[in-house]
Amino acid sequence: MTSMGSTSIDNLPTANNEENVVLQTTEKNNIVVEDKARKLQKEREADLNIKNAPPVQMDVNKFVSGIQEASSSGMLSLPSRDIPHDKDRLIKDENIKPNFIPKGAHPTDYITEHQTSEEIIKQNAKKQQSQDNLDILFTELALPTMIAALYFAYQLPAVRKMFIKSFPFCYNKSGDKNIYGFLVNSLVFGAIIYSSNKVVNHLSK
Repeated sequence: MTSMGSTSIDNLPTANNEENVVLQTTEKNNIVVEDKARKLQKEREADLNIKNAPPVQMDVNKFVSGIQEASSSGMLSLPSRDIPHDKDRLIKDENIKPNFIPKGAHPTDYITEHQTSEEIIKQNAKKQQSQDNLDILFTELALPTMIAALYFAYQLPAVRKMFIKSFPFCYNKSGDKNIYGFLVNSLVFGAIIYSSNKVVNHLSK
């Protein structure tokens, strides 16, 4: 008899037709994992053992006897064509001397071939003199050339018309210059010559 709200275990439904679950375990052989690091270490040790192995001892006596036999049979001697017969030529040849200096047909005087300091100074003085002459010629011709060019410009009709428009008080009704015209033209002419000369002197320095 059970209390209210509870059920006995015997009253629970059971499934008799179900079979119990059986767990089966099978053992497998252990798998051996290859240790590549150990294998590589063994290979390196084997290589070091081969390299550090003592070299094969050579039979020195056999080697010496072989050389003696070859020498006695004439195998180590030079051919007759390679043996010099005229030894006097080698003894008398001056070219084989350590301090040999070849003798030329015409001995060279290296001192006279090169320019002396006096010749260099003279050449520089000539160059400077020619440059100075050009500068003097340019200076002497600059001022007359400017005066001639300015005088030519003053005679052009376009320049005369410009002066009449700019300075009408310098001309008469007939278009001729009065005293003021000559004075103004002279002052302008002198100012242009002076400024042009200053510019040329500044550029020539």
